[in-house]
Amino acid sequence: MICTDFYICKFLHTGQFYKKTCYNKALTLFTPYFVYILRTSANTLYIGQTNNLEKRLKEHQNKTSKSAKYIRYFASFKLVYSETHTSRAEALKRERQLKSWTKVQKEELIRGA
Repeated sequence: MICTDFYICKFLHTGQFYKKTCYNKALTLFTPYFVYILRTSANTLYIGQTNNLEKRLKEHQNKTSKSAKYIRYFASFKLVYSETHTSRAEALKRERQLKSWTKVQKEELIRGA
């Protein structure tokens, strides 16, 4: 059987997201986890992790019961950074690390410094 799952990828030069179909049977064992940073309308940063970035962003945007309470307080937000990890444990570890950083360090990561 061939894997036909979709993966969310990001163009580096434009920052736009696109779906990529997996046709490799070996990749069926790999579920990507994402660590992401959102910038709110008040210029604060929110860090989270998920295994479905597109779905999670929609939850935040629609302010559903599954969205982060913190994000619901702001009129809008923008995805400013994301990275992919091979396991949930790895993503959680990275999320904790980023949350411990200062805002200056986070801004440098977002800028790509």
